[in-house]
Amino acid sequence: MLGQANNNSRMECVRSICLYATRADLESSLTLNQIYMQTGYDKYYSEISQDEIKDFIKAQPDLMDAWMLFSQNKRWTPSWFFEKLPNNLWLVGYLNKNSKRVYESLYRDALFACAYMIRMEMEENRLGTR
Repeated sequence: MLGQANNNSRMECVRSICLYATRADLESSLTLNQIYMQTGYDKYYSEISQDEIKDFIKAQPDLMDAWMLFSQNKRWTPSWFFEKLPNNLWLVGYLNKNSKRVYESLYRDALFACAYMIRMEMEENRLGTR
């Protein structure tokens, strides 16, 4: 499978969470929760740094497009979103259950913004707040 972690390696977990949006698009036979459970994030979340996520995205920049598409295709709330704005700004935000924007953060660093989106999406899954 594309991004399933073997649950033995923190770096394999980083790879797997970064590929989550791609898997969500390609593996329609699995639920988002099933894809999440295969990442190993529950085991490694406290050990994974934003820099590790950012470095993985930097090595595979097409993943940013996958995360933007994943964000745009969401049809549920509450949820995190990721957008490119004019002037090379990037927005990561959160919609509450009434689709109201309750959190927004702007970034000039696209890689950091994407890494933050990934982290927040994984945390949403880990905490079961969806």
